[in-house]
Amino acid sequence: MFYPSRTSVFAFVVLIAGLYVAQRKIIMEEDKFTISVEWYDEISSLVRPFILFYYPSDRTVEMYDSKQKKTFLKRSFCETVTETDLYIGNKITVFGRELKLIEYLDSLTKNELMKKSERTYAMLKPEVIEQMGNILSFMEGKGFRFNKMMLTKIGANRAAEFYKEHQGRAFYEKLVNYISSGPVLAMELLAPSAIRYWRVTLGPTDPVVARSDAPNTVRALFGKDTTYNAAHGSDSPEAASRELNLIFNNLNSHYEPSYVKTLCLVKPHILQEGKLGGLIAAIQQNNYRISSLKLHKMSSTEAEHFFTAYKGVWDDYPAQIKHFLSGSVVALAIDSDVNTFREFVGSFDPNTARKLLPNSLRARFGHDTTHNAIHCTDLPDDGVREVEFFFKDGGGFQ
Repeated sequence: MFYPSRTSVFAFVVLIAGLYVAQRKIIMEEDKFTISVEWYDEISSLVRPFILFYYPSDRTVEMYDSKQKKTFLKRSFCETVTETDLYIGNKITVFGRELKLIEYLDSLTKNELMKKSERTYAMLKPEVIEQMGNILSFMEGKGFRFNKMMLTKIGANRAAEFYKEHQGRAFYEKLVNYISSGPVLAMELLAPSAIRYWRVTLGPTDPVVARSDAPNTVRALFGKDTTYNAAHGSDSPEAASRELNLIFNNLNSHYEPSYVKTLCLVKPHILQEGKLGGLIAAIQQNNYRISSLKLHKMSSTEAEHFFTAYKGVWDDYPAQIKHFLSGSVVALAIDSDVNTFREFVGSFDPNTARKLLPNSLRARFGHDTTHNAIHCTDLPDDGVREVEFFFKDGGGFQ
């Protein structure tokens, strides 16, 4: 029988130790993003600070308790978080905990993530609101992500402040009157070099010039003239910051009280798949009027409260709640009676919908009962209540 010598055993141990040290060195040197986050503990009503480490190579996360000075979560794969979610102000869900991203903590994190997620302000003007689904689809095809979005009305005074750099010019009064004449779709867009990229995607100010020089742009495809030119975009980081603050920190989504309304709540997977525009276009093309719209990140408390009636009704209730918390939803107030719109939405199971109503929304955009594109109001008596949850007085839990 062969017995290894002490020398060979020692050499083997040294080899294993060397491999371990090398592996640890690779792990230590592996790129990771370091971000200050906060978690609101609803039990204690306290905001708890953490440091989140995100490893882009394998989508794992790690959390360090800043107050207790110890590891809170060991490195683990987290399917609900991707690199594109890591922008300041966003809320992400890590194993059931909703974390708000506060600050990038090192130069690698700041440089890598900021260049991938520059913010800019975009606005669809009143004359194209009936075509907003097609325009949003065009924008998604260009790679833009929607961080904030609402259908709102800008009063004359706010419009005058918005366009103050044009004050004194011949078109100023006409522009202010026009932009305050009806609802606009206000958006915060995210993309690499978003400010420049959105301006390029818009095309020349004059749609006539755009159709000649840049035919595959928003203004070429949807604009009429230099005033009715479909959309607006910030022209500098300073302008983007000012315009985003002016609109999103001072205005709520437009809401028209009515007794004939139903809620259409677009699920997170639709935004993640870049199909929001297509779904809204399908609604508009079937002559349904969208009177209110808002992108919203539901908290776990909001989700449990809003969907509590479905406990015991949905077989996959925990999976449904988990999905609603996995990303942003888009709430739409539809000017329709509940039963008519619910029929257009289709069966709860998209596979059934494809057999019975192949042109219904769930048949076209859904995958399974959890990822079935939208939630819509089920009972006529619930229509106004569900719409008001998202839109009355700002919506949600303020």
